[in-house]
Amino acid sequence: MMKIITIDIAGCFIDVIDPTIHRLSYLYPNAKFSRNSSTIEIEYLDNEKPTIVEETIRKDVHHQIYRAKIYQDTLPMRKWFYEWFSQ
Repeated sequence: MMKIITIDIAGCFIDVIDPTIHRLSYLYPNAKFSRNSSTIEIEYLDNEKPTIVEETIRKDVHHQIYRAKIYQDTLPMRKWFYEWFSQ
């Protein structure tokens, strides 16, 4: 049985939804991820312990979206840092 999880994403993280979906695709290759404005929908095959699976997926989505936001916010600083040290 297929199950769909919808996770609302806070406004400050909207711009990193696409890279987050890309990262999550390798963690859950059998799941289908899609974006609907400020939500991520995950469609996956339900197993005998759906609560554990859903909790794990939700945790991983929030972790990956936070990582993507940190990466995006610190990229200019890291570029400057690398350029400064390569001179």
